[in-house]
Amino acid sequence: MEINVIPKWWLDRLSIRDDFQLHIALFLSSCLALAVVPAVRHIPHICLFRTVLGFPCPGCGITSGLLSLSRLDFNGTFKGNPASILVFVVIAFQLVMRPIAMVQEAYAPKINKASDSLDRLTTLCLVAVWISRLMIGAIHGRHFLSQM
Repeated sequence: MEINVIPKWWLDRLSIRDDFQLHIALFLSSCLALAVVPAVRHIPHICLFRTVLGFPCPGCGITSGLLSLSRLDFNGTFKGNPASILVFVVIAFQLVMRPIAMVQEAYAPKINKASDSLDRLTTLCLVAVWISRLMIGAIHGRHFLSQM
């Protein structure tokens, strides 16, 4: 998924070319995501989606899945959220391809298109995992997060 937490006004203030702003924002956001994931496990978890609606969101388990993946614990990754593998692939894609898009500007449209496709695939997988876990939980009369 294209994680973009860098405000446009900040990039404008730094006088970054308009055609580079998306690439830089996605690259820096991916760096930030990788840096923050290990610290997030020490922060109390509050899922607003679950608090308001009473069931987990599609992204529940992504952080634990990414942490397990970093230890090559694939069982833990699948227990956390199997879609975290694709989230990691998207982050890695942004880290590698966004600098290439800035150096080789001719590749930028193809990189943007590939990023959009990865984004759609990741979203589809997140929703598929979420629906399957809700269905399994309903069959067994429990939510999947009660086991975590």
